[in-house]
Amino acid sequence: MKRLHLTDMGKVSLLEFLKKHIDPIIFLSAVIVGTRTVKFWLFVSFILLMSLADISFYSLTFANQNIGTIQGKVSLNTPAPPLPEIVTDKSVEFCGPTLTDPVLMIHEDGVKGVVVSLEWEDEILIKADTAPSVSLKSRHCLFQPRIQAAQVGTYLQLKSGDEIVHNPHGWWNNTKTVFNITLLDPSLTFKRKLRWAGTYRVECDTHTWMKSYILVFKHPFFAVTDEKGNFVLKNVPIGRHKVRVWHEILGEQTAEVVVKNGKETQQSFVFPLIDYRREVLKPKTVSPWPPNKKSSGSPAN
Repeated sequence: MKRLHLTDMGKVSLLEFLKKHIDPIIFLSAVIVGTRTVKFWLFVSFILLMSLADISFYSLTFANQNIGTIQGKVSLNTPAPPLPEIVTDKSVEFCGPTLTDPVLMIHEDGVKGVVVSLEWEDEILIKADTAPSVSLKSRHCLFQPRIQAAQVGTYLQLKSGDEIVHNPHGWWNNTKTVFNITLLDPSLTFKRKLRWAGTYRVECDTHTWMKSYILVFKHPFFAVTDEKGNFVLKNVPIGRHKVRVWHEILGEQTAEVVVKNGKETQQSFVFPLIDYRREVLKPKTVSPWPPNKKSSGSPAN
């Protein structure tokens, strides 16, 4: 599988870049034709010096790379109903008898917390010594943030802001437990590596209404929509791509886009108000939510 290193992956030494991307025939020709020539040794010296300098390849390679941007908005096609009120059945004295569930956050028809990504086959690695982290915190008997996206190799930090016990239980693609820990109080922090691409669902085994999702990709071409439903995918290679959007309850949509060099490609998505969650993932609410019933399409999770 081809592995690429883009600008936002950090600095890459020239020697590493040449090893991965220069046609081996060039090196073979250099060895056969001029291994004893001054030109060859000058070439080798140049490579070594540039490698030691550990220069950024943005100025040498990616400044003229064929890349563009995809941006747009994810909207709801109808006014959003009031957020559901969850009926709590544990730690009622601390959490309260009901909680507002931020499952569908809408601002001026824009949907917050939608994960937008490219369908990208090649694996793009994170360097082990520069692996980023994302954080998930229990606060007021809910997980925050509710929706995140990350790249394979990212570390997840789990902690609590509540003075009660929480039990974050991580599921990978609904099939495998990847962690199951106990947060006794805010003094504890646990760190877990997100090793595989897929959907990580985090639930609290004590307070079953607490849920969070982390979508993990083997490439950096993803984003999460902001409060107004806007998103931007940067440094996208030119060509035809399939863009996929995912929301916890609204499900998935895809669209074909063409990215041109140095250009911004616009692509927006509009969802109907349909809850595609499996029944087991829906918390008990004070009243039925949402008002319309599931009709057709693929489940979100």
